[in-house]
Amino acid sequence: MDLDFVCAHAGRAASGLTRRDVARALLAVPSGVALVALPDLRRAMLAAGNPLSVPFWESAKATLSAIESGGATVGDVQRWMESTGTEPLLLTRSFFVWPEEDERGPVGEEMFRRLVAHLEEKVAEGEIDPDALARGDEGGRREV
Repeated sequence: MDLDFVCAHAGRAASGLTRRDVARALLAVPSGVALVALPDLRRAMLAAGNPLSVPFWESAKATLSAIESGGATVGDVQRWMESTGTEPLLLTRSFFVWPEEDERGPVGEEMFRRLVAHLEEKVAEGEIDPDALARGDEGGRREV
């Protein structure tokens, strides 16, 4: 696993990768492989001018370590994905639950993509602080 894999997985150049893109790519390979690749990936992102943040990398290491040791729950991994700031909450405040990715129809998939794009704009504008989310700030979570 390397930066080229992440870019191909996300369909974006390294300079445009989001935390969500990197997290999804890390989860697409075995956790041990992702853990081993993490330092090199972090350096490659820095060299590409898109270093992400210390809280993101720390949360990635903690989550991948918990997965590798068998201590992570599905909820832990979902919460980590949501802490990227651009992964829609699985269960909304109005109790809507997004279907699994492979179970969404065309309309559901388009709605999900549009919501991800909207959340990316909110992160870029500073309205959502993914570092606060990665640190577990519940106030920040209400903004998503």
